[in-house]
Amino acid sequence: MPKRIHKDFHGLLNYGLKYLEENYGRKAVEYYLVQVADNVYGGLSKRIKKQGLKALKKHLKRIFDLEEAKYKIYNDGRRLLLEVRRCPALEHMGKREYPVMKRFCECDGIITKEICKNAGIELKIKYNQKKGSCIQEFWKDER
Repeated sequence: MPKRIHKDFHGLLNYGLKYLEENYGRKAVEYYLVQVADNVYGGLSKRIKKQGLKALKKHLKRIFDLEEAKYKIYNDGRRLLLEVRRCPALEHMGKREYPVMKRFCECDGIITKEICKNAGIELKIKYNQKKGSCIQEFWKDER
């Protein structure tokens, strides 16, 4: 993985999703994001299914460190909790004064939920897009 990223990727994604929603509707956005999760992150889902939450923790840590995000990860062995205190995407787009789509955080959630579904992991997310924060809780349903 590169040591640096071009944060305008977030703006590009935002504008692309906004275009999809405005021209084709919310269902088109959801369909697109599920395809991204299945095709781009299919390998991650397989690793999580095989290795459990430690594979997810490793992935999240790598991404949020690369993004220089303010976050914490808690893992008690049964559950993984990700607390994002400052979303790097929202922060970058705010600095650039990009008009952020109203459901930007939900879009991330759609991808994350699909990755987790494919890995047999449960997920609960609480967003606060205005503050640029969220809490994501992951666990394996042992029923």
